[in-house]
Amino acid sequence: MGIVTLRFYAELNDYLPDGVQRIVERTLSNGEEVGRLIEDCGVPLQSVELIMVDGASVPADRIVVPGDRAAVYPVFETFDVASVLQLRRLPLRRTRFTVVPHLRELGRLLIDCGYDTDVGTTAVDGRVLLTTDPADLEGVAHGLVVRRGLPSRQLRHVVERLQLDPPN
Repeated sequence: MGIVTLRFYAELNDYLPDGVQRIVERTLSNGEEVGRLIEDCGVPLQSVELIMVDGASVPADRIVVPGDRAAVYPVFETFDVASVLQLRRLPLRRTRFTVVPHLRELGRLLIDCGYDTDVGTTAVDGRVLLTTDPADLEGVAHGLVVRRGLPSRQLRHVVERLQLDPPN
């Protein structure tokens, strides 16, 4: 018997019961998998993008030992983790956008590239809000300020900043 420490990041904390901090200590039985411990805390593995144990990416079936420290991450919006994923073949991220009305041309380019894009004024349903005004991002979970200019340059900025697959 021993203790393993789990550190949950960002929105994964929403699954934890009231009063529980971002760091959870769990007492181990013999041969427990890190994925099972995460689920026992109330966090579904379907919402987990990356598990790091003592600084190394691990699959959910990795057996933990006393003293291990696990960092548990949700979907990454601006950091490509595909090279270290061990939970699934592809990242969970499915990038969808809302563009403010004056970025309508950028929105058309995003649609042409195959991205789910709406023209609106606020980001909803996990969409990334694209705007030229930082004030638009107040209270928005996911957003990006795009420089004014040619829509093709704006598209390049979005692709580079969010590390998206380059457009066709």
